[in-house]
Amino acid sequence: MSDRPNNMEFQPPLPSPAGEQDRLLDLWRQSGDAGMDMETVMEEYRILADRLGIGGTEEGAAGPCRGSAGNGGRGGRRKVLAGVFRYAAILALPLCIAGAGIAMLLQSREKAEALAETGFIQEATGYGEKKDFYLPDSTRVWLNSGSVLIYPERFIGNRRNVFLSGEGYFQVTEDRRRPFSVRTDNISVKVHGTAFNLSSYADDSVVKTTLESGSVEIAVPGKENTFTLVPDEQLTYNTGSDEVKIEKVSSSDFSTWRDGGITIDDRSLEETALMLEKMFNVRIIVATERFAGARLNIRFRSGETIGNVLHIIQGILPGMHIDTSGNVIIIR
Repeated sequence: MSDRPNNMEFQPPLPSPAGEQDRLLDLWRQSGDAGMDMETVMEEYRILADRLGIGGTEEGAAGPCRGSAGNGGRGGRRKVLAGVFRYAAILALPLCIAGAGIAMLLQSREKAEALAETGFIQEATGYGEKKDFYLPDSTRVWLNSGSVLIYPERFIGNRRNVFLSGEGYFQVTEDRRRPFSVRTDNISVKVHGTAFNLSSYADDSVVKTTLESGSVEIAVPGKENTFTLVPDEQLTYNTGSDEVKIEKVSSSDFSTWRDGGITIDDRSLEETALMLEKMFNVRIIVATERFAGARLNIRFRSGETIGNVLHIIQGILPGMHIDTSGNVIIIR
C-alpha cells in the first residue's frame, strides 16, 4: 500500500550563514590533507547540512526530496555559487545524490583548486516536464521529468564528469583524450562517443543503462569488475537485492519518452504508479495489495493521457478500480 507525496520540488541551493561558511571552508581545506579522507569530510558535511536544514534524508525528515502534492515540481537552470562555496552549494542541492559521487571528482589538491575557479550549472525538470540542452563539449542531453543534472561551466583536465539524479538520454561528443562519465547515486557510466539512456531515480530501486550506439563501461558499487555494454544491451542494477543483469533489448524503446512515449518494462503496479506520477504530474495512491504480484510490460506511443494509460492497465488487471479527485488518483 502506498501513500507518497507525488511532487519533488526542486529548491534553489541554500547559502550557509556566514558563521558556517568558515566551517565549510575548513572542510574543503582538510579534504586535501592526507590526514582526513573524503569520506570523513562528506560525513562532517552531512552533519553540518542537517543542522542548517539543507540536508536530512532520513525517513520522516524534511529532507531534500520532500515535496507537496499538487504544487508541481519546479524545473529550470541555476548557476551554483563561486569559489569554495560552489562546492558547498553542490552538496546542498536538493537532490538525493550521495556525496561520495561528487567526492570522486576531487582527486587532487590541484584539481580541487581548478574546480574552485569553475562554476557549476544545475539543470532541473519538474514533474510533467522534459527538456534538452547542450553541455560545454557539445554533448546533447535530454532530461526526463523529475530529474537534475549538474555539470561544470567548462570541463577541466582529462575527464568530463557530470552528475545525474533521475533519467537522462545522452548523445556524447567523442573525445578519446577525455572520457565522459555520468555519476549517479548508485553507478558510474564511462563513455566516449556514445548515445545511451540512463535511469537512476532516488526513489526507484531499479537503475537501468540502455546503450543505443558506441560502448559504455559501468562501475557498480561492491562489484570488483566493471561491465561493458554493446548497442541494444541494457544493464539493470537492483539496489535492493544488489543484483546486476545484462540483456538484449530494443534500445529505442527506452528513450521514446523524449517524444512523449511511455515504456513500462517489467514493472510492478507500485513502480508503474511512481513513474506515471513523474510523467503526468499527478499523485497516485495504490490502496490495495491485490495486484502486488503483477508485472506490467506495456508500450505507449506519444500523446497518451493519464486516463488512457490507466484504462489500459485496468484492462490488464481485472478488478482494478480507479477513483479520481483533481490530480489525485486512487487505485483500489
